[in-house]
Amino acid sequence: MPVCRRLRVDARIALWLLLIALPAGAQTEAILQGAVSDPSGAAVIGATVLLEHRDTGMRRQGRTDSEGRYQIVALAAGEYRLEVRANAFRSQTLERFVVEGGRTIVQDFRLAIGQLAEDVVVSTRTSPIDRATVSVGHVMDERTLHDMPLNGRRFVDLAILLPGSVTPPQGGFLSAPSRGDGFYGFNTAGNREDGVNFMVNGISVNEQFNDLTMQTSILTVQELKVDNSTFSAQYGRNAGAVANIVTRSGANTPSGEVFEFLRDEALDARNFFNFLSSEPEPFSRHQFGGTIGGPLVRNRTFFFAAYEGVRQRQELDLNSLVLSDSERDAVQAPIVRELLQFIPRANLVDTQGTSRYVGSAVAPFDADQLSLDVTDTTRPSTRLHGYYWYNRDQRREPLLQGNTIPGFGDIRRRRRHIFTLGESRVIGSTLVNEARLGFARNEGTGTPAMLLNPAQLGIAAGLDEPIGLPQITVGGGLNFGGPANFLTSRTGTTFTVSDMVSHQRRQHTLRFGGEYRW
Repeated sequence: MPVCRRLRVDARIALWLLLIALPAGAQTEAILQGAVSDPSGAAVIGATVLLEHRDTGMRRQGRTDSEGRYQIVALAAGEYRLEVRANAFRSQTLERFVVEGGRTIVQDFRLAIGQLAEDVVVSTRTSPIDRATVSVGHVMDERTLHDMPLNGRRFVDLAILLPGSVTPPQGGFLSAPSRGDGFYGFNTAGNREDGVNFMVNGISVNEQFNDLTMQTSILTVQELKVDNSTFSAQYGRNAGAVANIVTRSGANTPSGEVFEFLRDEALDARNFFNFLSSEPEPFSRHQFGGTIGGPLVRNRTFFFAAYEGVRQRQELDLNSLVLSDSERDAVQAPIVRELLQFIPRANLVDTQGTSRYVGSAVAPFDADQLSLDVTDTTRPSTRLHGYYWYNRDQRREPLLQGNTIPGFGDIRRRRRHIFTLGESRVIGSTLVNEARLGFARNEGTGTPAMLLNPAQLGIAAGLDEPIGLPQITVGGGLNFGGPANFLTSRTGTTFTVSDMVSHQRRQHTLRFGGEYRW
């Protein structure tokens, strides 16, 4: 009776867990499964499947069951050496077996009869087909990410190359590009850009408005996996695609690189509306940095650190209605006379006799980011992976809200943090636990580029402080001041804790868990 009662209690707990309306922790590690058979197709029982990571030396092992099936869960992305051994059969080896993050890979073997000392080696790079899931998506590996020429070197740009993805409209809710930093969304599989769930190492990095928090250096990304539809139930929260970013870890072999990318106006064309010059507006963009990675303890603990900086200077064309000299002399109102000092004098009279100012406004952008990735495999059954990313940037938008003369707009400063920590633990031959925690934080401030005190100019704004001018519009095309109705600061932080258990039972894999997000 006590045994039966306990079974009933365990069944109730299991049923309750299955009914939880929370998604399980997102999968960033891969699953390898398959069957081992002899030349006649009969199952090979007790065959040993050995995996060794080629960069870190990390080893995992599995064994076939009574039906000749095996499964190895929670594998880190990368290249492995895969070997299958069984008594009275020749061992079979795949020298370069590629494991992509977040996939369930099926790899079957048919062993030839012979001595165990005889080895069949396949040295070609394998490309296994995902036969275990119905997810529709694509994986971009490290070589594609790092070697693809990109203007700005942003990993989100690569998402447009995936099947079913299109360039987002500049007027979209979350797809308007940010100066110097590109856009933070894309449209895929017919979904809105705010339907994409961006994840780093299984931790969501979306803000409250559902936009992407980070734009990490492309050199720190090992894989970008995008599931467009019919993805696993463990990916909750969003109805659109799931973009999973796996960060780059160190290896036994020390490595590093430095880089500098330069772009300027030498190959640019002149703006058609620039009437005073035959040359393009000045533009300069320097993108520089470096990486270093290697072992802290050989075959156990590894690190990978990266830094990237951006210095961009861009001048934007202006063509604005302004007051003529006679109109300036005719001004009598004291408040208007005070404002004249901020309006440039006309340098062009068009064919209709209208005084205009044609010139440029400087729009600088500066950014610095650094990241650190640490992986520890001290215990063969446990893999601990931590990642931290920090970014600060500052940009000036001189034409914000339609400003037509230089000196106005706003200055925006941001500080962003991403932290992820994950542990994969093999509890038994058929049981694996994956636990994760992390946070994403975005701090932003915006201040008027020209911090004036309206009260000192005779404007009753209700405050005797340097808060900037009101947004002033003069019929005909003159706009300056502001910015009006813009946030001066905003801070958003998202915390995530998740846990997922995978249990293998013959040819079936049971997975359950939960996620808490605040």
